[in-house]
This record gives sequence, structure tokens and C-alpha cells, in this order.
Amino acid sequence: MTASVRPMLPIVACLFLAATGLAQIPKGNGKGINEPTYVLAHGNLRYDFTFAPVLADIHLQSLENVTSGQRFTFAEDPLWQVDWIDVSTGAITTVDANDTLGPCTITTSLSGSDLVGTLRWRQCPLGAERFEVTIDIRIPATGDHSYWRASVDGSAVLGHAIKETTIGVGPHKPTTGNSFAVMPSRGGLLVTNPATNLVGNGTLGFISNKLPFQLFPYYTDAGDGLYLATHDGQWDYKQLVYAADGERYWVGVEQFATDLVTVPSTYTSSYDLVVGTFSGDWFDAAQIYRTWSLGQSWMSAGPLVNRTDIPTWWKELELLSSHSFDSLANPATVAADYESVRLHYGIPADRMVVMQWSWFNGVGPYTAKPSFLSTIHQLRTKGVRSMPYFWSYAYDTLDPTYVTNNIAPLTKKDFFGQTTIDPFSAGSLAIADPSQAGWQSHMCSVIQALQPVDAVYLDNPYDTFPDYDASHGHSGYGTHMVNGFRQLFESLRSCLRTGNPDQVIGYEALFEGYIGTTEWIATPNTADGSRLTLASWARYVPLPEALFHDYIPMVFSNGKSDYLASIYVDADDLLFTAVDGFVNGKIVTAVEAEYLRGGPVNHLSSDPLVQIYVSLLQQMIDTRRNQAAFLTYGQFLRPMTTDASIVVRQFFNRQLDLYSVQTVDLPSASYRAPDGRVGIVIANPETSAQSLTYLFRFADGGLTVGQNYDLIDAETATVIRTVSNDFVEVAAMPALDIRFFILAPSP
Repeated sequence: MTASVRPMLPIVACLFLAATGLAQIPKGNGKGINEPTYVLAHGNLRYDFTFAPVLADIHLQSLENVTSGQRFTFAEDPLWQVDWIDVSTGAITTVDANDTLGPCTITTSLSGSDLVGTLRWRQCPLGAERFEVTIDIRIPATGDHSYWRASVDGSAVLGHAIKETTIGVGPHKPTTGNSFAVMPSRGGLLVTNPATNLVGNGTLGFISNKLPFQLFPYYTDAGDGLYLATHDGQWDYKQLVYAADGERYWVGVEQFATDLVTVPSTYTSSYDLVVGTFSGDWFDAAQIYRTWSLGQSWMSAGPLVNRTDIPTWWKELELLSSHSFDSLANPATVAADYESVRLHYGIPADRMVVMQWSWFNGVGPYTAKPSFLSTIHQLRTKGVRSMPYFWSYAYDTLDPTYVTNNIAPLTKKDFFGQTTIDPFSAGSLAIADPSQAGWQSHMCSVIQALQPVDAVYLDNPYDTFPDYDASHGHSGYGTHMVNGFRQLFESLRSCLRTGNPDQVIGYEALFEGYIGTTEWIATPNTADGSRLTLASWARYVPLPEALFHDYIPMVFSNGKSDYLASIYVDADDLLFTAVDGFVNGKIVTAVEAEYLRGGPVNHLSSDPLVQIYVSLLQQMIDTRRNQAAFLTYGQFLRPMTTDASIVVRQFFNRQLDLYSVQTVDLPSASYRAPDGRVGIVIANPETSAQSLTYLFRFADGGLTVGQNYDLIDAETATVIRTVSNDFVEVAAMPALDIRFFILAPSP
């Protein structure tokens, strides 16, 4: 089924009943007669709904914050859509609010001091059968947000089960100025004028690196914001759905049912779709979401500086490198190469990790190739740790051990009871259910055979496939899709740390729900070729950093998009990849001795461009080490206003497709350390000297206006100036240079 917002069609009229005593409002004939309006107002918020006599529906007309004066109008899109699955054939039938036969009602009630408006659509047709849909909108007496929950009563439907229920809103584009939509695609994608530029429909899956958290606000350049998010602390499977037609940008959430086989079926949201207003931009919306997130179980371990479940060597890792394992290579030679890298950059023993690729035979059994165990042992003696790569849920059905290890009962099953095969593989990789104890035990035994590895890298800890195997304790979607991986991570943590409490585990994705059970989240950098090709109307913003930087280490500032593994267009674009993630507070990542070109390790290369890169890499390693209070443990602050120029970087991805990304020539960021000091980092990846003028606002750093703070050059420890309020500063930036400044209370 492809989710869409269908054009509205004339349907039979329904009744509109007022909240006071359910008094019926005359329908009119729909021909030039103004549609009646129902006002749902409480505290700061006022909703206006219209009753469409001919279309037999309730439409959201506007949302206004009566205190701030912010107001958004909406297109007459259906407020809900329900997809039903035929339990005999698996066929999907879609019904939306435009199809209802009525009557439709709005009633109100009080829940404590909150007002609850209940919108109800009766006689919704599914063939000859009928179902009912309800949306409850809870408006607190204070605050700027309301909380929506949908329910579907299919108790009279016998041949179909509820698959998913979608609710959403479609704000009109502003009459003047620009609007912006934030889409949590792999990180943070900021789309300018989405009503125009996102024409067409699309989805972003939830349990994936495409939708790593549940925030998708909309705002104008006047600072009027429509806060949109789901606040789901249990991680039910869901998808973000969007559409645009030139006049409006519609966005909604598909809420998937847990049981897709039992009839009759009902569905009730277990979490809120939060709809309200805010002032500012994407960063302000992120702070609202962050406040909610900090109260959720996945954040209960607390700030990174206090986390005892993550070893210090990983928190303060100085270089994450990579190695495409070659079984013909001499383990001692490989270890010597990486030791030379570590010593060249002055990295202490055990503060460098090498990710190991291509080390095994067979996805699933993970039989180590000859000399691999010797290689990781040799590396360990040289002060270099290893991180082997695994798939987290796949097993090759063609491997003989698939039968001998009895893997089939642990795999997900499709609607017809067949093992689900990963569509992106060669057609033989079965998808395991990570919630199964047998799969967790299998992965534990595989990893234990590789001891003493120090870290484990799990690929693809997400999937979008329901599991119809009732013996697994579920028959569809639901929380098991995320919690299964949480259980797998927790099991592997316990398994790994039995003999070595300093081992770490992480995964190739960015998902908030795993923060409490893994040691990192992966956030691809702006220049990552696996990202979308971006036009001039879209750019990436550091949304995950604004949310979680001070709670979990972030990796992959450039990863495989380094110059050995990708093709760059010119030198400036290459050098940009080296600093992009570093400035945004990620662990320094670089390919060093991949042997992809059969040549020496990078720091021994005679290539002038490589030597420039090595110089920048040295600065990044030193700066992250010396400024760990900010770049490792600090809270990411609002991006400063600067005079940096917008530039377009061009790269080729691994398929040799040319793509472009929009960024700035001089990236910068600021952080608040746990002790209250503020750090400012600026990088110049260009081959010529430049200067950057920046504005720092005290409020952004939590500084007290009127108190004196020294602006200190961290490299020379000299005080540049003393400030007591917002200030503008010009930073001279030599070519290929990184500078760091500290704001600290004056003595």
C-alpha cells in the first residue's frame, strides 16, 4: 500500500452535533452557504473546525494560539485514513474520512483541568460492513500544545483486520515569506517551502536511519512555528507520511497495529501526536522535544559525563579507523601499519579503534577467515583495538549451518507463513526476529568466538517487516520491532562484558530508542554519498546533535566518505569531509590503512593533498583531546549567526552518481561544558586564509548578562577580550586551520 492523501470526492452528508447538549446544526445544501464552524478552545489554544455538508466530514480549518497570536490555516484534507488487511488474502483496502456516511459529532469533556474534544465519524464503510473512528484532542489549561489520539472500532468488521491508522494535518503555505519543514531524515533535513518543493507523496520509515526520532515541526521565517511530533516512549512502529500540492504541505503519522490477523479488531493510539505552536526555528522545536526525551526511559542513564555504562576509553576515543581485511596480509604487518598511524598522531595506547570489514565467510555463521584472529591479537599488542562488523538480524539460508543451527524458527514470517527474505540482499538472507532468545544466544556465541575484541559494530538494527509468527509472541507490528533490538543489545552487552567490562557495542543507524543500551549512535556527515541528492531548497542541520550530543557519543564524521573510499570533485570538497563531523562534535573518523590503492598508510604518502588532509586530521585529534569538556561532553548550542558563505559541495557516491550538498565554507559550532563554560570551534577547510564574523548570544550559552566572561584563545591561553553581554567577534582563520575559543567567568 502506498500511503497518500486522496482528493476529496462528494459523498453523502452527515450530521454535525455541537458539544452543548449535542444540538444538531443545520447542514445546508452545500451550494454557496457558509459551512458552520465549531470552536474548540481552552487555555492558549483555539481550534476551528468546519462541517462539510456535502462531503460528510469534519475538517480542521485553523489553529490559533490566542496568547501569542500565532495562527495556521489548513487545507481540507481528511483528518484520518485507515488501511484494512483482508485476513484471507492479505489484500489492502483504504478508507479515509471523506468516505464516512455519518453521522459525525464533536463532543467535549473535562479531564482534570484539560479539555478533551472528541471527534467521531460513524458509519465508515468497508464494503457492506461499518466501523467507527474517533480522534480525541486533549488541550491543557496551560501550555502551547495539544495531544491527539486516534481509535478505530472495527468490532462489526469480520473479514478484515486493522493494519494502520493515519492522522495528520496540512498547513497552507504562508501568504508572504518562506516556510520550512524539518524532516528527521538520517539526521536533520531542513526543507524550504515544502508546499512547493515536496510536490508528490512519500514516507520515511520510523525504525531506520531515515527517521531516527519523532520530531517534524513546520515554521515560517517570521518565527511562527507549528510543533508536530509523536511523543511515544515505547517505540511502536510508525511511519512519517508527507505530501504537497503547491499550496499546502501535509504531514501525518501512520500508526501500525500490533495484531494483523485477529478479527474483529480495534485500535487505540498508545501515544500522542502532539500539535501546537512554538516560536523560533528548528533548534527551538528541538529543545521542546529534548525536554520531553529527557524524561523517557532510554535517557535514564543520564548525561554522558556521568554514564558509568560506557567506558572512558570509548568516550574519549581519539581515532576511529577502518580496515578491509585481507586474509593474505601478514597480521604483524597490518598491526605495525596501524601502530605507525597511532604513534604518528600521538594517540595513547587503546584510544584508537579499527573497524574490521570483510573478515568473515557467510552472513549468519560468521566464520572468521584465516589469520583474522591473529590480526586482532597483533593489533591489541600495539595498542590498537578492533571492532568487527556484523549484520544484526540476517542469516544466509543457503549456508548449510542455517539448517544445522535450526535458524528457521527464529526468523520473521510473512503473511503466508514464509520466512521473510531481505529484499536488499541477493535474495537469500533471512530476517531474524531479534526479540527471540535463540537469536540473541546465537549472536552471543558468534561474538564470543572472536575474543578479545573490544567493540562490536552491528549493521541494520531495524527493519520494516511485520512478523506473523504467533509463536514469537506477536502477529504484526508493535513495540517488539524496536524492543527486540534493545533486548539483543542488552544481551550482547552482558555477553561481551562477562570477561571484559570495557567492551562496547554500537550500530549503523541513528535511533533515539537505543541510546540507553548502546555506546554510540551513527550520524552520517553532510557529505555522505548515501544521503539524498539535495537541491538548493534543502540542507542538513545538526538536529541529532541539538538533541542528544551530551548524552551519547556520536560517530562517523566522514566514515566511508573519506577520500580513499569515495571520489571527490576537487580538493576543497575533500577537505570539507574531514572537518564536517568534527565541528559537530563527532568522534574523529578516518580511513587510514585500507590498502584500497595498494599504497602506504596515509601519513607516509607523498601526495601533497594527502599531506594536507593528514595535517587537518592531526588538528582535529589534538583539539578533540584537549577540549573534551566541550566536544565530547558538552551540550550542543544553537548555531551561531555568522557571515559564512553558502557553498555547494559536489561528490560522487559509490555508484558514481554525482550529487551536491549545500553547506558553508567555514563551519562552526558552540558547546556548553558540564562546568558551565562555553566553547566555540571554527574550522577553515579551504586552501586560502579567511575570516569569520560571528555573533554569540549569552542566552544561547546559558550565560548571565552583566557578569564578566573572558573570551580565551584555547591554543595560546590568551584573553582576547572580556564580555558581559551578546558580542560580535571576527576570527582570523589561516588556511587549513582549526581554532577553538573558550568563554569562562572572569577571575
